Amino acid sequence: MEKGKIKYLGNLDIEPKNEEKKLTDVLKIKESNDGITFTFDTDSLLLKPGNKDIIIKNNHVQYVYDHHSLKLHR
Repeated sequence: MEKGKIKYLGNLDIEPKNEEKKLTDVLKIKESNDGITFTFDTDSLLLKPGNKDIIIKNNHVQYVYDHHSLKLHR
């Protein structure tokens, strides 16, 4: 949210591997001067769910928005 308006940052093409949990259950958002960091409080994640279903260990996986673009860091 910026100046009272919602700004589209991009899609988080990821889900927790545990189907009983939703992304909102494990998502942590941290804002700083450098941008916004999205981390996940779960052991394993599913990349490209419904498309490729790539299972990965959560070794500090995060999405980072640097005020210009949203990128996945694994």
